[in-house]
Parts: sequence; C-alpha cells; structure tokens
Amino acid sequence: MDTKAGEKSAQEMKNLLDVYDSRTQFASDVKDDLAQSPLTQTMGEGVSKIDQALGLSDESKAYIGALTAGLPLVGKFRKFVPSKKLTAQLDRLRAEGHALERHGGAITDEQLYARARTGVAPDGSKTRRGYTPTSTAFNSDELLVNADDFLRNNYLDDAIKNAEPGTLRIKVSADTGVELGRGYIPVGKKTGQSGPLQTVNDLTNVEAWYVYDPAKNIWQTNTIYPIPGK
Repeated sequence: MDTKAGEKSAQEMKNLLDVYDSRTQFASDVKDDLAQSPLTQTMGEGVSKIDQALGLSDESKAYIGALTAGLPLVGKFRKFVPSKKLTAQLDRLRAEGHALERHGGAITDEQLYARARTGVAPDGSKTRRGYTPTSTAFNSDELLVNADDFLRNNYLDDAIKNAEPGTLRIKVSADTGVELGRGYIPVGKKTGQSGPLQTVNDLTNVEAWYVYDPAKNIWQTNTIYPIPGK
C-alpha cells in the first residue's frame, strides 16, 4: 500500500472540505451544485455496493465516502488547494508583518470578541489606545492572500504615486466584491472602554498598510484586514 499517496489524498480532501465549509458565497453555490449532482448520488450508491462486496470497516467507508463525495468539488476547488505558490506567499506575509497572526484564517470568533473587548490581539499584542476600532479576520488564509494581491495589483501603485515624497508607510483600501471575513466593532470609542459590540459578517472591503523597505526596494505588507463598507 502506498501510504504516502494515501496521506496526500487525505490532506487534499481536507483542504477541499475546509474551503467547502467556509462562509463564502462561492462555497454556498458549490454546496447547492453538489447537492443536486447526479454524480454525487451515483458515487454514494457505488460505496454501498463496494461495502456489500468487501465488508468494509466503518473507518474505510467513511474515508471512501469522503473521497467520492468530494470528487465533484475538485474541478471548482483546484485553485484553492494549497500550492507551493500559496505557501511562499504565506511565508512572505509572516516575514513582512503581523497579518496572519492577527487577521488570518486561523483566528477564531472568540479571539476576535476578546480583542474587541480588551484591545488584546490574538498574538498577545495590545493597541496603545486601549481599544480597537474594529476586530476582524479573514475566513481563510487564501482569502487574505487574494486580498493582498488584489490591492497590490489594482491600488498600491497609484497610492505610491500620490503619496508625499519620502513616504514610507501607506494605507490602501478597496471593495473586493468578495466575502472576505467577519468580526466585531465596539460601539464605545473611549480609551479602555469598548462598550457594546456590533457583529459584522460577509465583509467585502479590505484595508492594508504597506511599508517600504529601502534595503530591499520593496513595499512589504505590514498588515491587512477586512473592514466594514463605508
């Protein structure tokens, strides 16, 4: 048995299902397509017949069932399966700033709630103001990377051209038209008092701070996060 191939298939299926379970409109559309797919029903029947012939264990049936049910997703989700390019982008973002540690796909709602209440971010840092105007995160690391690419490809150059000479830090924001993330907004704005919280979901706007590194002659992503529409 090729155990390495099996482990790779299992990991790829997990990646697919993680995206499938995300809150994006894309995932919702695919769920509808999958539910109506004759291929899904046919494969479900196939697993049942295999079980009858071979007497599969519950673990084997669950594994084969997950693989076969997920096959209709492969074509649509192929671009979301982690690749060397995505890994390199994530490594770059970790090296350049704190976007992933404070706003990445691994950040939980509980962490966002705590930050909105206390000003303490998921990585343990705390704002000097004593509160945070917004506490948000992306629904996945892939969405964070895509949002960064979107701003860099469409808005960063113009922001640099319009900045004052010698500017080393630039804020860029835009509406991507894609559901990126969610979070909380404190209603109270007094230092040290967050007040009640407003829950925000399906955020499509994004804001980023880019910092120029003279030694490397590049603009680095210091941070990037979803924001409410203006």
